[in-house]
Amino acid sequence: MTSPSIAVIGGGLAGLSLALQLQAQPSFQGRLTILEARNAYTDDRRWSFWPVLAHPFSTLPLQRYPQLRVAARGREVLFDCSDMPYVCFASGDLYAEAQRRLAGDPRFQLRMDTVVIGVDDGEAHAVVRTANGQLRCDRVFDGRLPRLEPEFLQWFVGGEIELLPGAAMPLPVLMDFDVPRCDGDDREDAIVFGYALPQRGNTMLVQLTYFLPRGTRPPPDAWLRWQRYTDARLGLDSGRLMRAESGAIPMQPMRPVFDAGSRVQPFGAAAGWIRAATGYGFVDTQRACFRLAQALARAPYAPVEMRARARVDDAMDAVLLEAMRRHPQRVGGWFLRLFERCPSVRLIRFLSGIATAGDRLAVMAALPPQPFLAAALGRRWRSGA
Repeated sequence: MTSPSIAVIGGGLAGLSLALQLQAQPSFQGRLTILEARNAYTDDRRWSFWPVLAHPFSTLPLQRYPQLRVAARGREVLFDCSDMPYVCFASGDLYAEAQRRLAGDPRFQLRMDTVVIGVDDGEAHAVVRTANGQLRCDRVFDGRLPRLEPEFLQWFVGGEIELLPGAAMPLPVLMDFDVPRCDGDDREDAIVFGYALPQRGNTMLVQLTYFLPRGTRPPPDAWLRWQRYTDARLGLDSGRLMRAESGAIPMQPMRPVFDAGSRVQPFGAAAGWIRAATGYGFVDTQRACFRLAQALARAPYAPVEMRARARVDDAMDAVLLEAMRRHPQRVGGWFLRLFERCPSVRLIRFLSGIATAGDRLAVMAALPPQPFLAAALGRRWRSGA
């Protein structure tokens, strides 16, 4: 059997993770080419998660948070996760580590500044068309997101703040719905929360996250509101911003069509590896890449559908999104109640995609039943099920 040639469209978290997972498989003798549109990597984001499984980046410098604050409606909960601290690391460290480990391995090639124009799926091979030419291969994993208008968009703005000399570092904030409003802001139903994590040195990552329902645009005063949250709520100085960032994560349960006869498969976020209700993607991506690497090493030409989590979790996420759409003003109270009433180990497993049936029941028991039952029935009726 000839060695398989594999193309991965997208050299972000999923593409680099799959390459390192395949590199760790002794039986993999194929070739993998990553096609990345960026001409260079930058330290453009942070990944935060609970480390519930092993992954190729476990040696990177991490910030650890044994306690996290959740606040809403003038109340606050201190979520104790000291048995499994929440962690955060810089994307720049991940990109550098992946490039270092793949360098010199002839089985792997990273092509930067390569824009994919299209993919042709043929009987003998697939052809990836780029602005610089063509690449013929046996398998293609396509990480390009389809054009869609998600139910919600998780849109964030913020960045890294340098603290004043001698200033006390605020406690880590996972979700703070008590964000100061701007003058003239009359949208009381807007879903927005603050997120703040201490970083290396004397710096703090501070973001505002908006849950934007379908058809809603990001507010024009988002940066002003971020400044007020940073200054008034956290007691920091927004003028000491060292690194700004903004972005958007689609909050939509992805159910890509799997074609066993096709050489081209969706991959990464395009395959639903980002959790619809939370925007978490690191752990689910590592889990899916590990399973996919094992499958490719064992049977490189066999089609394989790789889901990141159980279908029941996607169904629960869909119900939450429906409830959020119906009752935006109650969302902060729901999350406060969830972190207050659900046992930490069960909630961490649920949010990390490794929930047991008991964990899911504990999550449901922590939330008010009526709005979620109504949302489940309403969503079922709207889908025609």
